[in-house]
Amino acid sequence: RDDSAPDRVRAIPCDGAVAGLIAARERERGVWVAPANAALQGVLGLTPTLGDDDWAELYALQLNLVRAEPRDFRPMSAHTLSDERSLLQLSVRRLLILLRKAAEEHGMDFVFERNHEHFRQGVRALLEAMLGKLYDGGAFAGATNSEAYRVLTDASVNPPQSVEQGRFVASIEVAPSQPAEFISVLLTRGDAGQIRATES
Repeated sequence: RDDSAPDRVRAIPCDGAVAGLIAARERERGVWVAPANAALQGVLGLTPTLGDDDWAELYALQLNLVRAEPRDFRPMSAHTLSDERSLLQLSVRRLLILLRKAAEEHGMDFVFERNHEHFRQGVRALLEAMLGKLYDGGAFAGATNSEAYRVLTDASVNPPQSVEQGRFVASIEVAPSQPAEFISVLLTRGDAGQIRATES
């Protein structure tokens, strides 16, 4: 609605509303939660009107569309423009950005430290603790911590010649959790007239 003209509505691009939804989702649940399938506030209608066939075609082209649902309006996907399947989800991309920022922030504390085995083990423990909190919050896939992430600071990434040159490397490998975009529910009617729902 247009506040300056209460009887009228105003058409605006959805960018601001979706950016607000992304920020709210991140603050509430974390960057690894996809900012999709959540109701947009204050939306009264959409233009142009798209049918299911249009939506399917545009979805295949990696466009993120807002759809009219029975009670509200919701963005139904959160894709990046990446050609890499592993980086398709915006939530994965934002998680990797978070990890990069955290590594850079912690890295500033390591400058001018003596690069010895005890230091490297301490860095690994610090990074594993940070990743463990993210894992507990659902950021990573895997049944155990060791399946979800790995931190290397040993000689495999810090050989003696590299250490002598004053370099320190911490290798962080993660398995980001991917959002389930579609859940299929199969309704079947049994011989006794009972309805059974099966998800796949």
